[in-house]
Amino acid sequence: MVPGDLIADFIADKTSISVGETVGFTDLTRGNPVSWLWSFEGGDPPSSTLQNPAGITYNSTGNYDVTLSVDDGSNVHTLTRYDYIQVSVEYLMQSGQVTTCNGTFLDTGGIENNYSDNEDMTMTFLPEEPDGRIACDFTLFAVEWESNCDYDWLKVFDGLSPSAPLIGKYCGTGSPGYLIATNPDGALTFQFHSDYSVTEPGWVALVTCEDPPAVPLADFTADQTMIHPGETVSFSDLSLHNPTFWSWNFPGGDPSSSFIQHPWVIYHDPGQYDVTLTASNACGSDTKTIENFITVEPLSLTEDYSAGGILLFPNPAREYLELRPVMPGGIVTVMDLSMKVVKSFTAQTVYGRMPIGDLSPGIYFLAYRYGDYPFFRKFVVIR
Repeated sequence: MVPGDLIADFIADKTSISVGETVGFTDLTRGNPVSWLWSFEGGDPPSSTLQNPAGITYNSTGNYDVTLSVDDGSNVHTLTRYDYIQVSVEYLMQSGQVTTCNGTFLDTGGIENNYSDNEDMTMTFLPEEPDGRIACDFTLFAVEWESNCDYDWLKVFDGLSPSAPLIGKYCGTGSPGYLIATNPDGALTFQFHSDYSVTEPGWVALVTCEDPPAVPLADFTADQTMIHPGETVSFSDLSLHNPTFWSWNFPGGDPSSSFIQHPWVIYHDPGQYDVTLTASNACGSDTKTIENFITVEPLSLTEDYSAGGILLFPNPAREYLELRPVMPGGIVTVMDLSMKVVKSFTAQTVYGRMPIGDLSPGIYFLAYRYGDYPFFRKFVVIR
């Protein structure tokens, strides 16, 4: 970033709220903006031109985007934070069952007040989504402390009632943290007790639904599938259901296998090559093979490079970068991302092999000029 560049940025005073609450926004833009245009999906009002708008009210449950566009008189920059404001219904501690996937769970005193003395209540949350599991994330917890949690306490059970397995018994400021149901009903049950004296602020917890764990569905793509010898292919994992382990096979590639999620592979020899990915997690694994996915075409100096300019390979590169074709007298210039020239030389041969071992890892631009024909290419240096 160049000093003085206009870069939109902002923050909200809170991002998880209950229906009817208000949110204030603070502009953190870099540069020197002179005007601001805010858009508040689901908010009231839905837009503002103030630098730091406050009192934006959200009256319906959901997850809402916020967009800020700033203008410095010459440039405009826009930033959108997706699902930035999360609005849910408040559920105060009571005896009974609630079916939901979006709520704020509070003690009987709500946000503003403490819970009361002599309370004994049992409340169960059930997921409203088929096969969902209740997840509960405690962001605040303060219940009267006693070493055995015998005065005031909150118990949590993994199921439909207190007869389900006990997850924990909590008091003081020892928050339950993040809890998720593991039982077939996807339910969590909360049992609260307070004695005859001393009350505290209680708790605030966000209730959502999580999908049940599932076997991955393997899938992948590549940044290019038709290349020349010595070029590099970047593979991207697209597998579903949260895999935690990846096993790739690249016949004809270098390396020929990998266990990272998004590998880079160099192909040295012409041919057509299969690619196989096995994606796994605790639930199992799935394998996908695409036959003849990568085609490596032989290089030929009879090809017409007038339309495509100059060919660079391998890319990414480590110690050397091959340039083809390079004509005698051609000028080669290498620039970094700030467009500062870091290398410059005159090509002397039909084939060019440029040493790049002295360049730091990163992205560079190569400009090649022969006569009236300038060509530009981007390349990556790795170590």
